[in-house]
This record gives sequence, C-alpha cells and structure tokens, in this order.
Amino acid sequence: GGQQQRVAIARALVNGPALILADEPTGNLDSRTSVEIMALLQALNRQGITVVLVTHEADIAQYAGRILHFRDGVLGRDERIANPRDAEAWTHLGELYEQTGEPQKAKDCLQKAKELAPMSGDNLLRMGETRLSEKKYPEAMDFLNRALEQDPKNPMVHFDIGFALASMGQMPQAIAAYQKTLQLDPNFVAAYFNLGTALNEMNNPRAALAVYCRFIEVAGDRFKEEVKAATVEAAKYGGCRPGRL
Repeated sequence: GGQQQRVAIARALVNGPALILADEPTGNLDSRTSVEIMALLQALNRQGITVVLVTHEADIAQYAGRILHFRDGVLGRDERIANPRDAEAWTHLGELYEQTGEPQKAKDCLQKAKELAPMSGDNLLRMGETRLSEKKYPEAMDFLNRALEQDPKNPMVHFDIGFALASMGQMPQAIAAYQKTLQLDPNFVAAYFNLGTALNEMNNPRAALAVYCRFIEVAGDRFKEEVKAATVEAAKYGGCRPGRL
C-alpha cells in the first residue's frame, strides 16, 4: 500500500517545486501506511516545501501546523496547531516493535501514540464526537475528558459528556453534565430535552416536567419531533401550565 502515493510525490519533486498539492493522499491506506506517507510529506515540509493537503480525516489533519476548515465550499475556521503530530517518530516506533517480532504491540503502540499526540480542544471534541457516532462510549469519554481539560467552559463538551454517560447508563453523572451545559449556555436547547429524559429515567417526574416544559417553550421549529415527545411525557405529569416553570 502507498506505492502510488510515493510515486506521485516523487514525480512532483522532479522539477523542484515550492508547493505540493496533496488531495486525500491517505484516503485508501491503512493506518501504518498513512503515517509513513505523512512522515514523507512532513520531511519535505521541513526542507522548505509548502504542502497543501486535503483530507476528511481529523487525525490526518493533525499532522499539519495549520488547518483550514471548509463546509459547503465556505471557509469556516482557520486553526493553528501549536504541536503538530510527528509522523516520522511514530513510524520508527512501530518499526521498533515489528523488528522485535511483536506486530500487535506495533499496531497498538501506533494507535495509542496517535491518541496521545498533542491535539487542540476542538479536535479532541471532534474525535470524541466521532467515537460517539460509532457508539464507542469509553473511547469517546477519553477524548472528551481531554477536551474538557483544555476548555472547561465549552458547553458542547459537557453536553457530549452527558450523552456518553447517559448512553452508558450513568444517569446521575449525565444529569450533572447536562446541568453544567445549561449553566454555561442557558440557550443550549438540546440539553433541556436530554436533561428531561435523564431525569425521567431517574424517576424524578417533577424535575423532568419542569425541564420538558422549558424545552417546549424555547425549542421553536428546529426540534419538532423532540417537542412532540416532550409534550407526551409532560402530559403524563399534568402537562405544562402557566406558572409551572
């Protein structure tokens, strides 16, 4: 794997370019080969060649010193990475374990090195959300807790932690996380619904009703299905009436 990419890079170097454009260079590669390709591109960058790389992989983006985030063709964020990942060091680390006849340790070491590499709070959050979408909740908590260390006042981090904890059945801790979310951002609409659901799971109908009613009040048209569900749940406890909140 990776031979086509290496040949393409070699061809690009023939005329001594000042700039290399790399479009998804690791898209079809395994993790080990991806690291090797990134090590090569980093080495060229250290020699003074500018490398512009397009990728949809958040972990690959962390090899760069600067990340431009695009959505629908529009630049959304310009992020500077103080400590980019060192692909070359990870490659050597994997090689060391392979040379000692421990391929599984080589693989595990490479994966762990990726996870422990310096990452911004935003990227830790995104990695955590990726693990949430894959239902890998303990792994998600690892990334989210590290994101929390870097940015303890980010309501999205607390919300995602609440979601992970609730998914693992840890409702008291999830409730605390959702409450912290709303403390930091009282307009975080989704947190009201999730908090009400968690309180309902904990058989606290009075508190759940108050939160559901607040959610119905602030949700608007963006959460139509959730509003229907909250209305049904609130009706079980007498419904939302003026003065209840």
